[in-house]
Amino acid sequence: MSRANRTWVLMLILWGRGAFRPLGKEHPDVPLAKAGLFCGKTPPAGAAPGSTSPDNVVWECYWRMMTARIEARQFFGAAYYGLPLFTGLRALVQTYALVRAAAQCRAAAHAAASIGPADVHYAVGAVDHSYGRSRLLQMRWWRATEIYFSGTRYARLLGTLT
Repeated sequence: MSRANRTWVLMLILWGRGAFRPLGKEHPDVPLAKAGLFCGKTPPAGAAPGSTSPDNVVWECYWRMMTARIEARQFFGAAYYGLPLFTGLRALVQTYALVRAAAQCRAAAHAAASIGPADVHYAVGAVDHSYGRSRLLQMRWWRATEIYFSGTRYARLLGTLT
């Protein structure tokens, strides 16, 4: 029954009608529709990692996670389901969209105008905890979602996050 409930919660999230709170008390209690995800607006200037603006300090935690994964090679081979280097690197880079969405939901939960460092810390913790731990991702057919969002679809996905 627990697996069925979790599957239902994840399906609601995929349809944009759910919330993260049913997955655990540490997650924000805001419906995804209120969080403003996927509304097609352009992100605020300097709000992306790697920018030269003062907002870059907001994303420092995400960069530390990325650097640690790359330096320890925890994104391919034996550390990540036996994937080859470039496939694992693609999976690692795609975590940005997940971190961005989770940080945006947390910011919306406390009615912030923009994503702050605490929001990114929460998002990195959530994504880093789950990264490489899903038994479903070991199944080739289940990785279809990751493959679906690669290439041009990934760029469009990022464009829809506010």
